[in-house]
Amino acid sequence: MDIQDEKQAFDVENTATTCEMTIAPAAEKRLVRKLDLWLSPMMVVVFLVAYLDRSNIGNAAIAGMNEDLNLTGSQLNVAVTVFYVTYITFEIPSSLILKAARPSRLIPAFIILWSLVVIGSAFMKNYATLLATRLLLGAFESGLFPCLTVYLSTFYKPTEQAQRLSYLFVASALSGAFGGLLAYGLTRLNGALEGWR
Repeated sequence: MDIQDEKQAFDVENTATTCEMTIAPAAEKRLVRKLDLWLSPMMVVVFLVAYLDRSNIGNAAIAGMNEDLNLTGSQLNVAVTVFYVTYITFEIPSSLILKAARPSRLIPAFIILWSLVVIGSAFMKNYATLLATRLLLGAFESGLFPCLTVYLSTFYKPTEQAQRLSYLFVASALSGAFGGLLAYGLTRLNGALEGWR
């Protein structure tokens, strides 16, 4: 092979690796709008529900959980703290699992697992089951924020991500206001279970 052939082969090789795909600005704007209409609201709802689950223990305590579970002294405080201990402990392993598995698989898995724990919390009978529920809830909710962050980064450019992440923080703030109203409504229901369950 002579020098001219090598130069042509090198040019073709470099051209293939530096090829960049461009998209029309109007089409990109439509795509971002579609993502904002479908993806962002779903992620906000998921994050809102996650925050409702973790912060609803205060509403449950006011609605009669302490009396029904015979909680004494600082047991409620311990139950609240236990959630955050497992949340912090499992956040790093959840992030490591995220390197091996896709967020599109992990997010539904986390949602299903913590939903089962929340359903199980309706059947708590004592302090030990309250602690077990809070431990599991912290473990299963720990990976949600890292997964949602990575998932957002796959759809939005870095310059667009900050605004979409701010939606998640707004959802966490709304959960406090919405959680109180929801708890009030649920405690007023007449059914087989106590309102806090």
